[in-house]
This record gives sequence, C-alpha cells and structure tokens, in this order.
Amino acid sequence: MGAGASSASNVQYDDTAKRHSLAEFKRLCPEGQDHLVLSQIRKLQSIEGAPMDMLHLPTLFVLDSDRDGRVTFDELVEFAKLCARKSKDFGSHEFQMQMQGYCTLHMFDAVSSEGGVREFVAWFEALFSEDVPYKTFEDYPGVDFTTRDCVHEIHEVTQMDEDYGCSVQRFFDQAQRTGEEKGIMSILDERLDELIPVSVVRLFAKAYVDGFLRLMSDLHFKPEPPAR
Repeated sequence: MGAGASSASNVQYDDTAKRHSLAEFKRLCPEGQDHLVLSQIRKLQSIEGAPMDMLHLPTLFVLDSDRDGRVTFDELVEFAKLCARKSKDFGSHEFQMQMQGYCTLHMFDAVSSEGGVREFVAWFEALFSEDVPYKTFEDYPGVDFTTRDCVHEIHEVTQMDEDYGCSVQRFFDQAQRTGEEKGIMSILDERLDELIPVSVVRLFAKAYVDGFLRLMSDLHFKPEPPAR
C-alpha cells in the first residue's frame, strides 16, 4: 500500500472514531458534565471490529491519558482512533487480546518510570472515587472515607474474585480490618459499616502496582525508555 493510500485509510479510521466517540459521549455524559467517570466509562460500546473490555485496568490507564480519573471527549476520541488504527494491525479475532497486551505494556512502561508508582496510586484513587463523595467524621480527624460501592468496583476491575478467589465481601472486610489495624477506624462504629478509609485504597493501589511490576519482571519484561 502506498503512502497516499495509507494516509487515506488513517483518515477514514479517524473519522469513524470521531463519529463513534461523539455518539457514545452524548449517550453517556450527563447534561452539564464535560467528562465521563468510571460508572459511565464501563458502559462505553466498542467500535465495530474493535471489541474492548472497559473494565481492564491497563485499558482504562491508556484511555485516561492525563490520569485524572475522568475521561474527556478529546481523550475518548484519541483512544477510539488508537483502537480503530490498531484494528487494522491486529485483526478483529485477536483484537481484544492484542489491545489489552498493548495497554498492559504501556502501563508497565509508565509505572516503571521515575515517579510512576506514585502517579499510578494517585490515578487509581481518582479513578475509583471521582463520582463518590468522601465522608468525614469529627471523631476521625484527617480521615476520608469512601463507600462500599467504590470497593465493589475496585474488586471487579482488579479481578480479585477471578484471579485470587477473594469474594467481594471478604475483600471489603479485609479493607475495614486494615483500617482498624492502622488505627484510623473502628469496625464497631455502626456509622462506618458501609465505609472504608481512602488511605486503605491507596495502600491497595500501591500493593497492586508493586505486584504488577514484580510479575512483569518475573516474565523478563523490561520497560521501554521514555521517548525524547
């Protein structure tokens, strides 16, 4: 294929991506809001021929390119363009697996860079708490709490049940026990029955990304140096 034909093909893919993104953004974004949060992101429909799992954490990492826990229209367009173009390379039958691999390596490179783990933890917290207001209590000064719904989404996206056999209730109970062990909550306080400290979410995010990096190292992956 010549350069002209390739360029025309890319324009066609980009136009398809823009139309699809606009339709999805209008469908899911509430009036008066200029971004999507996780509860809406997970409902995104894939471009035809480019099926995606919107609960795959590295995919979410690539989609949310500025790592603020929300997805703007421009971010959605750029991700849709990426998917449309990659569908040409990967083919429809292996697209989802290949694209997940691409996103996983992208996340690996990012978190392996200087400050990458810290940025991942901040992004993880933002992603799962963007549409969940924190709760505070006077007798727990300096402690922010988030809801059981947030914990459920973390459990689902990180595949704790599928990969580790950890039920959502066990996961929630362990998060509460961790908060009590840290001295920042009491499981006897009925007001906290459906809550966990946000700092426990950060601890989990740090443990998760550390485990991810160990696994990639055990598999002999090496991060690509950042582009200059």
